[in-house]
Amino acid sequence: MRKSALALAGALSLGPPTGAFCTAAHADEAPWVSVQLVNRSSRSFDYSLQMASLKRPFYRVISLVTLGKPSIGEITDVPIIAPGYGSGWARYTYNTRFWTSDGVSLNLQTPAGKRFGMRSWPPLSPHTCNIPPSMREGYVLLNVQDRGSGFVMYEQLSNGDVCAFGLTDGYGPAFRGGREQIELADTFADPELLRRLDADFIEATGIDPARARAEAPQDGR
Repeated sequence: MRKSALALAGALSLGPPTGAFCTAAHADEAPWVSVQLVNRSSRSFDYSLQMASLKRPFYRVISLVTLGKPSIGEITDVPIIAPGYGSGWARYTYNTRFWTSDGVSLNLQTPAGKRFGMRSWPPLSPHTCNIPPSMREGYVLLNVQDRGSGFVMYEQLSNGDVCAFGLTDGYGPAFRGGREQIELADTFADPELLRRLDADFIEATGIDPARARAEAPQDGR
């Protein structure tokens, strides 16, 4: 059973969406990006990742996309993604209207039954990494890596921006919480880490985030 699950993960492509996918999406009026989770950690795991366009102040869900299992309750100890593999691409529709945020939540379980999630306290607001208007039809790579006994997820955008989220013991609720329990270092202050993230992004999308950072305008939300 576990071999079948990992074989499925191995069959998924790390490459960008097909031309047909992109062409069909041009007919949509709402802005969207292609999102993918890639496992650059040393461990296989089962997981549920959610991205949601949220309307403040009560964080009402406007649009939602899931990668992996649809909900936390469906996560098991049977891994569905192996080290070095990606989830495949999915389309996330975001919103650039006033008082909207892009929320993200990741929970996972290893074959040993160990649970990890984006936990935080106090539960005042969700984890967010806002997508600027210029990112329309761009890419978002959710890069999971080892961090001590837990994990860290880097959310990297086509314009080169990076958000970092720590995953610690136990599941965290989707779209709740505030500041991370663990204070994460500034990604841009670590040139070697940023170089590795850029390399993973180039492999998955063909886009050089370093070049995009240098050329992209500074958007406000």
